[in-house]
Amino acid sequence: MKKSWNRFIHLTHIHLKLILRDKMTLFWFLAFPLILTTLFGFIVPNVGNQSKLVIVSDESYTKDSPVIDKLLSVPNAEWDPGLEPEEAIEQFTRGYLAMAITAEKDKEISLHYRDGQDQELVEVLSNVIKQADSSIDVKSVPYEDIQTIRPIDFILPGMIVLTIMQIGLFGGTTLLIDRNSQTLRRLKTNGVTASEIILSHIFSRILLVIAAAMLLTFVGKFILRANIDLSNWYVILPIAFIAGICFLSMGLLIASMFRSPEAGNIFSQSINFPMAFICGIFFPLSTMPEPLQKFANILPLTPLVETTRNLFLAIEISGMQLMVTVGLLVIWGISSLGLGSILFKWE
Repeated sequence: MKKSWNRFIHLTHIHLKLILRDKMTLFWFLAFPLILTTLFGFIVPNVGNQSKLVIVSDESYTKDSPVIDKLLSVPNAEWDPGLEPEEAIEQFTRGYLAMAITAEKDKEISLHYRDGQDQELVEVLSNVIKQADSSIDVKSVPYEDIQTIRPIDFILPGMIVLTIMQIGLFGGTTLLIDRNSQTLRRLKTNGVTASEIILSHIFSRILLVIAAAMLLTFVGKFILRANIDLSNWYVILPIAFIAGICFLSMGLLIASMFRSPEAGNIFSQSINFPMAFICGIFFPLSTMPEPLQKFANILPLTPLVETTRNLFLAIEISGMQLMVTVGLLVIWGISSLGLGSILFKWE
C-alpha cells in the first residue's frame, strides 16, 4: 500500500513538472481563455440578447398583425414566436433582455421595463402602438433592481466552464503520447498499475483545472472588471472540482478508444467545438431551436454553464437545479471513468 502511494505521488509530481514545462499547454489552457474572454467580452458587442426588445404573444397576435409589424420597425425589436410570455418576462428579470413586450390578451399589450432607465423608450413604444391601433390598451410594467448583464459578465462564467472542459477532454492526449512512446509499457514493467497512472493523471490535471478557474476569475473580476459575485465560492469550487473529474474521465475514455494522439485530438475537437456553441457559453440557450435545446440539456456542459453563470451573477437558483447539475456531471463522470478504465490499453 505504501509503495503504491509513493508511486502515485511520484507520477503526479512528474505530470505536474511536464505540464509546467509545456509552454503550449500553459498557453492554450491559461492564456488563450483570457484572450478569448477579452475578445468576446469587449470587442464583440452585445453577446446574447441583452440589447433586444423581444415581442411575444400567445394567440392574440401574429407577426403579420399591424401593431406587431409597426413595433418591429423599432431598432432592436424582434418577434419570437417560440417564446411564451412568461418565459420572456423571466429572461427579462434575469437581465438577458433589454425589454419584454407581451401581448397576452386581445387589445392589450404590456411593456416590461427597467424602472428609472427606459421611460423614454416606453413612451416611444406606446406612441408606436397607438399609431397602429388606438384601441389597444398599453400597460407599462416597471421593474426595480433588474441586473444589467454586460457581455463580459455573461461570457466570463461560460469561459471558465469551457476551459475546464477543454483541459479534461484534451488531457487524454498525454496518455496517447505516453502509450505511443512505450512509456506506459515501461511503467508497467516497473510495477506501476493502471489505477495509479489514471489517478495521477486525473489529480495532476485537477490542479490545473482549479488554477485555470481561479486565474480566469481573478483576472475577470479585478482586471476586466466583470460584475460577478464571489460570495458563492464555497459552492462554485466543489462544482468546478466535480466538473474537472467528469471531463478528465471523458478524456480518459477518448484516450482508451483511440490508438494515436492525432485521432484522439480530432475526436476531442469534434466534441469540444459543438458543445462550446450549443450549450449556452456564448449565447443564451433560449436562442437555439427547441430540438437543439432538448439535445443540449442532456449534455454535461449545459446545466454546468447555467448553474455557474447563475452563481457568479448572484441569480437565485434552486436546490433541485444544483442537484441536477451535480447529478448529470457524476453520471457522465462515473460512466466515462468506468468505461475508460475497462478499455485502458498499455500499448
